[in-house]
Amino acid sequence: MPKKRKNCFEEAAKAFTERTGTANLYNFINSEEYREATLKQKEEDQNIRADKKEGFVALFDILGFKNILENNDLDRVMLTYQQMGDLVEFPTVTNHESPIEPIVKTLNYSDTFLIYTTEVSDRAFRGLLHVSRLLFLAAYGHKMPIRGATAVGELYVSDTVAIGKPIVEAYKNERGQEWIGCWITQECIDRVSNDVLNELRGGNFIVQYPIPFKDGDIKQLYALNWIVPYLTFLFQPFNNSDGFLERKSWNGWAEERKHRNTRDFIDFISSLALNI
Repeated sequence: MPKKRKNCFEEAAKAFTERTGTANLYNFINSEEYREATLKQKEEDQNIRADKKEGFVALFDILGFKNILENNDLDRVMLTYQQMGDLVEFPTVTNHESPIEPIVKTLNYSDTFLIYTTEVSDRAFRGLLHVSRLLFLAAYGHKMPIRGATAVGELYVSDTVAIGKPIVEAYKNERGQEWIGCWITQECIDRVSNDVLNELRGGNFIVQYPIPFKDGDIKQLYALNWIVPYLTFLFQPFNNSDGFLERKSWNGWAEERKHRNTRDFIDFISSLALNI
């Protein structure tokens, strides 16, 4: 696993405060402790490298984030970040080499949630889908609609950064859809065993569904079923004013269509649940 980045300035600030008895930022910046920390941090950062790994990726965006900003409603975003962290804090899927090192990890960038794995395997794929469902649960709890998509390929990952072509592909896949949901791409499906695919399909963990796209196209693809595990308390709010799909007005026809497409998916999943 990549080496965790050490923050030399935290130690320097503590040493400066103990020596001077103050925490004045201006004096700290001009102190010997700060100058030494600058040199140490430069050396530390040079030793940090990003490991190259092949993994699955799921990228999600918050829909209507602009309105959240304009309404000064960032509390919902922060609460979702925090709840997401609480939900995935336990090691749901761990690395072969280390029983305490999770192979499913998460990062947040403003209105974007990134979930990625540090290997390509059946259990990593299961873990990716499981954490994606947890994200939907956290987002729904704070009335934040999200949309996502997956990809697979080589990534460069460190303690705080993940970059690579799969992230770009997942971003493009996510942006093209016209609903609240998550597209599981065929490239990911092709990397898991038939046994696992049949297991996920048989349990309706993933479903084949005509996913709507912004260009008006509709394609029969795999989608994450983010609803079934929470049927007992999830469906009821969709039918009252507390649900994030219940709207009195719309910011244009595109938003209305997005929510209508989502309701169609909920009806589809509901029909499957009734037939189980």
